[in-house]
Amino acid sequence: MTTPKRTPLSLAVANVVYGPTTAAYGLFVVHYDWLALGLYLVFMLGARFWLGLFDRLNKWPTISRIALFAGPVYLASGFLFPADVIGYWVLLPAALYTTLAIAGGVTLRKANIER
Repeated sequence: MTTPKRTPLSLAVANVVYGPTTAAYGLFVVHYDWLALGLYLVFMLGARFWLGLFDRLNKWPTISRIALFAGPVYLASGFLFPADVIGYWVLLPAALYTTLAIAGGVTLRKANIER
């Protein structure tokens, strides 16, 4: 019997940390504040305690840690740029964080850190 294949850390972080943070930002922008906060907290607590994704945080590349710690700042920008005022200001934080998260995921994959 073979052992099940583990998900790479970079893929798990992308799916459980960076992705839900972006979804929570979208909810903040359209004023579903409590739902967004709940979504973010559930996924961060799940990543920390159930999946153990942050156990080797000190071995993560710097850009990946910056993307992780930029999440709360990104969510706070959802209050600054609500969707009430139609404009490109709503897209600016999303574009910046998405670029940062992609760079963080790629460098995390290249670091090849075990879960």
